[in-house]
Amino acid sequence: MTVSTSLSQFNAVLDTWENALNDYSEADFLKKPSEDSWSIGQVYNHLLRSTQFFHLKHAETCLENDDNASTWKKIPGLITYFKGSFPNMQIKVPASPQYTPRQPENIAAIRDNIPVLRNKMAEMAARLEQKPLKKGKTAHPAFGFLNAKEWFIMIEMHFRHHLRQKERLDKFLKG
Repeated sequence: MTVSTSLSQFNAVLDTWENALNDYSEADFLKKPSEDSWSIGQVYNHLLRSTQFFHLKHAETCLENDDNASTWKKIPGLITYFKGSFPNMQIKVPASPQYTPRQPENIAAIRDNIPVLRNKMAEMAARLEQKPLKKGKTAHPAFGFLNAKEWFIMIEMHFRHHLRQKERLDKFLKG
């Protein structure tokens, strides 16, 4: 997949998330189906924060060096990139201050961050299209070692993966 195709697909799925903000009240945005579940607001926070402070940071690191250039993806990573999507399954991790997203202040705070993320993605896409690129890789906990382009492509897959969670939460909110 090309960087420009990935950016275009990302912008389309981000539009879906952005437009859906109109469907929630402030109270619904923070409702959780159970104590150990996330609210839809937490899902939005997770997507925005993980993209900016995890995925794009790893892509940046890969662009700055040639470390781990000869390392490989794990089998789940090979399958995910071959299929172009995360497995259709819920991924549960134990609640923790490092991983569990905070509740957002409000819908406006999320809405204000979307153009910021869109710009950061466009900037990274432009950098990824520059030649020559460093061949560095960094480790993903489940997928193995990924290069900058693979980290970038993962972002759209991640947003699409969470659409399933959004669908479950939307059903819960409609009661």
